[in-house]
Amino acid sequence: MLTLLPVYERVRAELIDADRRELEERTAISASADATKAAGAMVSGSVKAIAESHLRSLKRPTGASHESDPNSDDDFQQPSSASPKKNRQESSPAVDPWLGLQQAARQLQSGQRGIRIPMMPGNLSDNHRRLYNIAHRCLNDANGPLKTDRDAINIKDALVAMSCILNLRSARSDVFPPAFVASATDQCYEISFHRHELVETCFDGLVEILNEKGVLGLRDAVEEKKIIYMKERQGLHTGTRSQEEKLMDIITIACDLVSEKLFEEPHGEADTLHLWLKIFEKLLPVGTGLTMKTGESMLTCTRPDDKEEEDMNGRKVDLKFLYSGIEVAVVEFKSASQPRGMVAKQFRKSIRLGKNIHQSLAALGVEDGHVICGDISGFMGSFTKIRTFEDIYVAGKVTDTIVSLPTSRKMLSRFLDGTAVAVLMNFVDYLEVLGSNALDIKETASVLANEERFELQIEHRKPAAFVQQKTFRDTIIHSPRHHRS
Repeated sequence: MLTLLPVYERVRAELIDADRRELEERTAISASADATKAAGAMVSGSVKAIAESHLRSLKRPTGASHESDPNSDDDFQQPSSASPKKNRQESSPAVDPWLGLQQAARQLQSGQRGIRIPMMPGNLSDNHRRLYNIAHRCLNDANGPLKTDRDAINIKDALVAMSCILNLRSARSDVFPPAFVASATDQCYEISFHRHELVETCFDGLVEILNEKGVLGLRDAVEEKKIIYMKERQGLHTGTRSQEEKLMDIITIACDLVSEKLFEEPHGEADTLHLWLKIFEKLLPVGTGLTMKTGESMLTCTRPDDKEEEDMNGRKVDLKFLYSGIEVAVVEFKSASQPRGMVAKQFRKSIRLGKNIHQSLAALGVEDGHVICGDISGFMGSFTKIRTFEDIYVAGKVTDTIVSLPTSRKMLSRFLDGTAVAVLMNFVDYLEVLGSNALDIKETASVLANEERFELQIEHRKPAAFVQQKTFRDTIIHSPRHHRS
């Protein structure tokens, strides 16, 4: 026992020392946990305070003016009347700067003034930054303390820029470099759009007849030409009326406008639409898929993907052209008695709808296509091309010619030079080419899909699973979001 006592004491001392170290470690762990818990409570309190402060800022009256730092990227106020959609979370304007401009535009449209308009972010391409600048300037101009007649046009200009479209027919395009504007304008302009060989042939010599025999004498001469063209068609055993006969019909309508004063000023929008429909019907080629639809019909390519949108059917248009069900163009009408501002707003609507059609055609696979839309006010009309240019859309005039229907003998003489009818005929001819190309691509894709489905049925196997990615398409405001690489 005496020899084992030192060993026993040494082992006992080691065990006591081990117990003491374990106790110290547990004490240290407990203290660390308490500190972590306290720090978490502090962070939670800070987050709660920030959230409460943010909620208080959202509850402020949205129409009230307030000072803001022009260099700040904080969220701007939400409109009090805009309740969030069910099961949808609102995106933060700090994350999507274009959404901030859209919300500001809605506030201005609702009549609010003195709102905060978010500043430009730093993650946009050069062209998108310029469009953002245009939209920001337009909203600022409409954000004055007093409402003016120009406010509605400024808001529409902002919506066009937020739709990733540069309106080349607006003075706002001066934000872009002159070389860019000149090049984009050249891409939209069709140098031969005001000339058509068939029109020049059929209209040859008619001005001399008008000067010699007057309006009624010209009408009689045109009827005689119709008989000649009809006999030629019968000799070819063709039942369909020729284009030459239809062009003579248009001259007959023009003569009646002058001699009988079919539409005395002021005439309404319905009269304007009826008159121009008669012109377009004469120009439509027979035996193709090109048709017209009017009566405030819906443009189906503007239907929202989101089923919770209030406007489920898309945007209404006065006249749309279709090729075998594929929408290829729209024409908007206003009476001549409408204020000038209404025509300006109509034009900005048309180019945004033209972009919708361009996107729907691109989704079918149409490459390098452009869309031509028309704007008509009373007896005058103009046509605009919407196309892609670099990383944005541009909208510019196709020709300098303003298509005018005659209301006097002098205007009839000008009409007989064929320029106005040539523009209309080239417009219809282009729609036929664009539509037939789109239909061919659509039917080819359908055949290829059916062939693949048939092959799978023969082999009796299921197609490979794939993830369907929902694409974003805002049919009311198309925004050029972040720079796309």
